[in-house]
Amino acid sequence: MGYYYYTLQLRSFTPDLLVKPKVNMQPVGPIPETKKEFCVNMTCKGTKDGTAHMLIQINITSGAKDVVLNLRRIKTCRKV
Repeated sequence: MGYYYYTLQLRSFTPDLLVKPKVNMQPVGPIPETKKEFCVNMTCKGTKDGTAHMLIQINITSGAKDVVLNLRRIKTCRKV
């Protein structure tokens, strides 16, 4: 059985609403052998109302095949 590796990228489509998104894991590494949870922090700037959009892209690589997962998230932001 071969090893699998991931690359994680976060992208905000509404940087005027969101602080740069952060994740609590390394952006590159081997896929863990046991189930692991990770958290993405999407913090609103609080400067105006709107719907924030972001993309979590996970690239999974093995010797034979690559898989790309695109996870889109939205968050409602309010002016403070």
